[in-house]
Amino acid sequence: GVRLWGVGSMPLVSEERLVELLGRYAAGRTVVLTWLRLPTALGHAVHAVCFLTTLSVLGAVFSQERRLDLFSFHPLCMSLGTLLFVAEGVVSYRNRFLLEALADIMDGQRRSKNRAIHQTLQALGTAFILLGLLLILANKVEVGHTIMPLSIHSMVGTVAVLLCLAQAAVGFQKMAALQAMPERRVHRYHGEAGLLVFDALMLSVFLGMLSFLYFSMLNFLVEMSVIVLWGSVHVLMRSTKPPPGGGAAGGGAV
Repeated sequence: GVRLWGVGSMPLVSEERLVELLGRYAAGRTVVLTWLRLPTALGHAVHAVCFLTTLSVLGAVFSQERRLDLFSFHPLCMSLGTLLFVAEGVVSYRNRFLLEALADIMDGQRRSKNRAIHQTLQALGTAFILLGLLLILANKVEVGHTIMPLSIHSMVGTVAVLLCLAQAAVGFQKMAALQAMPERRVHRYHGEAGLLVFDALMLSVFLGMLSFLYFSMLNFLVEMSVIVLWGSVHVLMRSTKPPPGGGAAGGGAV
């Protein structure tokens, strides 16, 4: 198989093995989605869900924080990066809303336009996530706290950001390879790996809300909206097929 990581001439993880592991993870996610019994129609409302969830999360955070400082800008950047840009980037190959809206002002064929939208959304999402990470680190230094991740939220968030960066690097490699040889299939795991990264980022956001927001019925509904957004993205990915040559099998995440 294609070597991904290894020491010397001994590969530790092959592309075939990674595809197999991601397939097992996807099967476990399917069990959870089946248990939730989310309606298929929810996937087609994903753009509205992204916008409303992002707005509600930011509203809940700032209604409690009531000030603009380094700490408050951390959830702002993480919410915009994950709930809006990354989520929209994940579904960009399956939902044609953005493609139809922007097609007239973009050059190239339909496939290249789709890839450009996906790449742009994921680059914006990654940029906001990195900015959010830098802001919380700066806040910890300012108040004299250790920058080492100690809480469950910070540990999950650190892993999610590292996965996001690795996935972004693979995405750029995939784009470069496709530009050189459009019909060549490379990094076949990229789509399913992206969905894993999306799951990790969404879990980090959810844990951050649980650790920061005080309990109230309104905050509970906001927290549930994050789960609804996560589910709506995956419902859309499961209920629609990617266009021929238009995206990875599992979706085009990050």
